[in-house]
Amino acid sequence: MKKGATRWVFFIGKFAFKFPSFSGWKQFLWGLLANIQEKEFSKVDVLKNKLCPVIFSFPFGFLVVMPKAKILERDEISKEHLKTFCTCGEFMIPSELKYDSFGYLNGKLVSVDYGS
Repeated sequence: MKKGATRWVFFIGKFAFKFPSFSGWKQFLWGLLANIQEKEFSKVDVLKNKLCPVIFSFPFGFLVVMPKAKILERDEISKEHLKTFCTCGEFMIPSELKYDSFGYLNGKLVSVDYGS
């Protein structure tokens, strides 16, 4: 399990299950919104190649399920490279430029945390 500011992530087998945090009302609401945002962004064609896909979700942001990616090692890729990676023409992937917001899925770099 991994705890973030607004969500909890449970890893079971090949999947990551993201739930809103229950540590406070605001964190819970922000977690719902982050899950909704990831579900919606994962549908944008221009971004699909750079995002870990949402493969299942509950309504209202109560849960999103993604394939489990291999998270980047600390300092594996520079912040400048991640910033360039997040720029997609007129779109910008809303990922924090830190190693655990990115990983490899099937050998390809993807953002795993883009619900901000």
